Amino acid sequence: MLSTRYDIFSISIIKQLTILQNKVNSSTKLVTTNYIKSIIGNNIDIWFNNFEYKPIASASIVQVHTACLKNGQKIIVKIIRPDILSIIKIDIDLMHIIAKLIAIIIPSFKRFKLEDIILEYERTILNELDLLKETSNAIKLRNIFKNSEILYIPKVYLSLCKKILWLWNVYMVYQ
Repeated sequence: MLSTRYDIFSISIIKQLTILQNKVNSSTKLVTTNYIKSIIGNNIDIWFNNFEYKPIASASIVQVHTACLKNGQKIIVKIIRPDILSIIKIDIDLMHIIAKLIAIIIPSFKRFKLEDIILEYERTILNELDLLKETSNAIKLRNIFKNSEILYIPKVYLSLCKKILWLWNVYMVYQ
């Protein structure tokens, strides 16, 4: 979120924040396996012929994996990083503490309403953790653009979606 605040930071800091946001290590195979199992209630091999544990993308909130369903359909699996909620909560608590300290040390900063900014950030970031909302939006967009020749919205496998697991098929992205 801070990597989008050009009004606060210089471009060089924004670039560094963006790198931090997008260049994160993925979870281990064991952590990913246990996490997905806790979501779907079964071992991964019950749903998938193949599941690639090394993500094709890993960012601050999500990891994206390739997989193949039992019916042979190649899909993309998007999951919330297994450890991210606890990290976010700690970060937000720390942000609140820092905002309160700043208000005490530099009273003129109260006019910036840092607590309000942090509360808005908290609402926004926690909202991003709800992949069912993203799933719903993808389904709506797919319906709106179903006849488009210039925009393809992937099919969502709604029966496989859970609160923190979202699956879709994508053509031409991977083989």
